[in-house]
Amino acid sequence: MYIRNVFFGHTIQDAHLRTMNISNKIQIIKFLFIRLSSMGDILLTTPVIRAIRSQFPNARIDYLVSKPFADVLAGNPYIDNLLIYDKSKSTAEIL
Repeated sequence: MYIRNVFFGHTIQDAHLRTMNISNKIQIIKFLFIRLSSMGDILLTTPVIRAIRSQFPNARIDYLVSKPFADVLAGNPYIDNLLIYDKSKSTAEIL
């Protein structure tokens, strides 16, 4: 079974292709989950996030979610950065 990275459209097995070398020993893999609606879908992504964290402990995991659903993910220890989508703000202000 392949899990798709929502932002890049690549499988997790291809994640090593998107790494950024900081030194010879450390590599950072970034995942961005985007789910702006549907609380059920948001809840169903939490086991995937946990599995990615266990497979890639040094990865950066960000999640972009609409403001009404932010409380569902607040405090999740596997998410590094919870981004709140607000239609009134520009992309630069959100990121």
